[in-house]
Amino acid sequence: MCRFFSFCSINGKPLYFNAEQRRKIFNNEGEFKDRYCLPDSHTSIASFYGYKGEREDLLNKYEYNPFAEEFTIDTIGKIDDSKEMEKWVRKLNFKAIGLRL
Repeated sequence: MCRFFSFCSINGKPLYFNAEQRRKIFNNEGEFKDRYCLPDSHTSIASFYGYKGEREDLLNKYEYNPFAEEFTIDTIGKIDDSKEMEKWVRKLNFKAIGLRL
């Protein structure tokens, strides 16, 4: 289940929707026009970055709640980069990606 801020990763590279992408999703614009997409859906993130169908299983899926400072591992796909991703997300500027805290 996708909660607060969801993101995926592969080989230590985080995949998520940035502020501009989130704005376009909410306004149904650009590459997101007429495309069902949720900014904190692992499946939407995976699909946008080209990981569709069985390829999505290669990705690691995480969630982070900055209010509770809670990092959750949903799925580890192929290579466990959870320690690296937890460190990365705890330093992320959520205002810069369009989340109002």
